[in-house]
Amino acid sequence: MALTVGQLAAMRLRGTEQGSAGTMHLVEGLVAMLMIFGAMGIAATAFGARFRLYTIATIVLAAGFGVWSVSEIPQIEQGLATPWVGVKERIFWYGYQSWYIVLALVLLRHPGRRGSMHDPDAKADREIDEELEETFPASDAPGHTVETGIRIARPE
Repeated sequence: MALTVGQLAAMRLRGTEQGSAGTMHLVEGLVAMLMIFGAMGIAATAFGARFRLYTIATIVLAAGFGVWSVSEIPQIEQGLATPWVGVKERIFWYGYQSWYIVLALVLLRHPGRRGSMHDPDAKADREIDEELEETFPASDAPGHTVETGIRIARPE
């Protein structure tokens, strides 16, 4: 979203009135964050209570620091000192972006999640996998190989 709409909603230099560009920047940011928080909420329902609590805490932290940063816009427009706004913004950005790292780690720990009972196509996928395995086995055990004509002594 930032690569498309964000180009039309760039902020102006510090100490200048933001005007409609600043307003559009905030609206674009708000819409983007609502989409991200919505996706986080949906993902939180898939991986248990600990991940759900972590997701809720991340959303609350990011929203809190985001609102706290936005509250300093009047001082930024006036060119006044805002010594901690950068720290607040970094906690906001890196806080919710680190959630993606945790999500990736959770997904790595649950590799079979796609084929779980939550997946309506899981049964069909398993049947196709079994059929492919029977048709093209990865490695045949010696007892299942085609006879090559080489004989070893017969047991008596």
